[in-house]
Amino acid sequence: MRLFADDTNHFIRSKVYNTVQAEAETEFRNIISWMNSNHLTINYKKTNFTVFSPKGKTLSQQYFNNIQVDSLQIFKSEKIKFLGIIIEEHLNWKEHIAYVCNRVKKLSSIFFKVRYKISAPCLKQLYFAMVHSILQYGVEIYANCQQTYLNDLKILNNRILRTLQFGNMRTKVIDLYKSYNTFPVSVLHEFRLCVFVYKYINYPESLPVSFKNYFRLNLDVHQHHTRNKSLLHVERFQTSHGKRALHYRAAVMWNSLSIEIKILPSLSLFKNRLLILLHNLF
Repeated sequence: MRLFADDTNHFIRSKVYNTVQAEAETEFRNIISWMNSNHLTINYKKTNFTVFSPKGKTLSQQYFNNIQVDSLQIFKSEKIKFLGIIIEEHLNWKEHIAYVCNRVKKLSSIFFKVRYKISAPCLKQLYFAMVHSILQYGVEIYANCQQTYLNDLKILNNRILRTLQFGNMRTKVIDLYKSYNTFPVSVLHEFRLCVFVYKYINYPESLPVSFKNYFRLNLDVHQHHTRNKSLLHVERFQTSHGKRALHYRAAVMWNSLSIEIKILPSLSLFKNRLLILLHNLF
């Protein structure tokens, strides 16, 4: 069970589909009983469930499309919104990327009109407050997808930066990003993953408890005194799907950083040095 304010989610996992169905109905019955005992009601219009299956193993439509207890039921949905992020049953993030695009697209024409009436520093603040904040939220997750899925979002972000900075078609995209000291979505994804690992190592209390043992050092895996013993352990995957796992990508990126950056004493210093490094590579 995961609770956040008035948003409650229950997760069930099993390798046997019928077991998932049976446990889901049992938990649904328990929830109804608890709600009745505390004089509360469930909003069934906002309650649904989604089934996630392994890649390449799409579940047949013959399986249950609702969870029912007596006359009460909740229906299956192909996608759900979890803390502002749209998660679809195939976990390809297309729906969330389209959702982010639609939110940002609404600002494009507004920025074109107001840019003549607002100073350059204020335009930059508007970008970070209204666009960058949307792009950055959950970018560690949704940008971990096939890069072609991000093309529309990248083009849209480029257009907005060009509009706010009065650039033309000849203006280099890299100059637009460097002027605002930011990155395209794909690079922003890498930046946020490195920041996540830095917090994991230096400020573990700032992360949810579920990430307590998310990474391991090579020293924890074997006792050989190699020069890589202090690096994060990178699991071996044979498929591109496995290599897109967050703990794999984050570990590889962290291990590629120099020791001078890793041992910086504060998060702000680490971010500044990482910004400089990525801009040089971008």
